[in-house]
Amino acid sequence: MFKVNIIGTGSTGNAVVIDDKLLIDCGLTFDKLGDAVMGIEHIFITHRHGDHIKVPTLSKIYKDRPWVLREGLHCNSDVAEFIKLKNNSRFKFEVPVKNIFTEHGFHFDIELGGKKYHIETFKLYHDVPNQGFVITNEDGETLLFATDTNSMISAPHRKYDYLVVEGNYDEDKVVEASLSDDELTASRAQRNLRHLSVQSFENFVRAHSKENSVIYQLHESDTFGVSSEFGVNNN
Repeated sequence: MFKVNIIGTGSTGNAVVIDDKLLIDCGLTFDKLGDAVMGIEHIFITHRHGDHIKVPTLSKIYKDRPWVLREGLHCNSDVAEFIKLKNNSRFKFEVPVKNIFTEHGFHFDIELGGKKYHIETFKLYHDVPNQGFVITNEDGETLLFATDTNSMISAPHRKYDYLVVEGNYDEDKVVEASLSDDELTASRAQRNLRHLSVQSFENFVRAHSKENSVIYQLHESDTFGVSSEFGVNNN
């Protein structure tokens, strides 16, 4: 059984904690992460956008618990380069080569609280390099995590026990807004096409869930979003 704690999701900042030990994305301030950060053993960063990675937060974690970043920070090469470019006198850190995803479909194992987990990455489609994760625990239960993508075509075609997936915008709302005479409204609608629509989220969930799967809808747009009928936690 997985424990999923969605601390933040959306343009204001993303951070999800799995089983109290794994932090996926670090797009909030250290204070907003709260007490949850003290139990973190591994950190996965999906991509370099500021609502998914805040270097000052990583710097604070590194100051208080340096081994978490040295041994447990995992990301793609684009994020690793982004972190390197943000180095300064207060934060000098480079992601260990062994913890950088060099290709999609990258497999590795980690331990969380003394329990073993198998991790698999897969390609997501955004405007910067991005990937999702499939996490399998010791009991063989699987959790799929994906956010900030306009397609799930590369997700492994399986049935999952937990689906933590983006459902950002309603397609009808975005089409209507994209035809607006107001350039700002039309532009904002076009930008949402970088994300996964609620309709695509629902189609994916139908195809990849079991009878008792637990489903979470991530990154719902404040302007163009709609809460799906699926999901125990619509944000």
